[in-house]
Amino acid sequence: TNIEALKRRGQVRSQLKDLSGAKKDLGEARKYLSDKGEKDADIEKEMGIFLYKEGKYNQSLEALRNAEMLSKKKALEEHKKEETLRFDADIFATRSHIYNALGMYMEAEESAKEALKLMPESRVALENLAKSMQAQQKYEKAENYILKSV
Repeated sequence: TNIEALKRRGQVRSQLKDLSGAKKDLGEARKYLSDKGEKDADIEKEMGIFLYKEGKYNQSLEALRNAEMLSKKKALEEHKKEETLRFDADIFATRSHIYNALGMYMEAEESAKEALKLMPESRVALENLAKSMQAQQKYEKAENYILKSV
């Protein structure tokens, strides 16, 4: 479908670092689905990342929450637990990064720990957890998480 083509092209552009083109494609697909009263977890996740890069943190968190909710709903419908766990881990790790940027270190810590429950080897989650620990002056814990991430 046209939506799938826009979604794929947006994801490819994102990987090629063509962020404005990716955002345009994914935004168009998102708007089309929104007009029909629908949402897509992959599109919401990508849009959350773009909004974060633009400094629109609250909008980014909202998009990531939508992605998490949609992926869990999809997992229940399709029984694809493993795929959903990896997707949710990415969402929690990204959310942790955003909370750190907002200075919300306790929330960053919680999100990073959720990501690690789902994907214990997540380097991004470990790094975010180390940053939140350091900001909370828990230097020994921060050092341990940094060492685990390398």
